[in-house]
Amino acid sequence: MRELAIILGAPLVLFGFMVWGIAALSEKECSIHAQSFEYEWTFIGGCMVKHNNKWLPLKSIRGFEEEK
Repeated sequence: MRELAIILGAPLVLFGFMVWGIAALSEKECSIHAQSFEYEWTFIGGCMVKHNNKWLPLKSIRGFEEEK
C-alpha cells in the first residue's frame, strides 16, 4: 500500500512543483517587461498592465507615442 502511495503521489508532487516553477518564472517575466506600468499577474489572466485606467494584456502593448 505504501509503495502504491509513492508511485501515485510522486508524479503529482513533481507536477505541482513544475506548475509552481512555471508560474513563478512567468510572474518574474511580467515584472521585468512591465517595468514602466502598473502591472498585475494572475495564473489565469497572465500579465496585465494598466494604461489609461484600463487593464490590458501586456502582449497587446506595442508602444505608445508621446503625447503633445
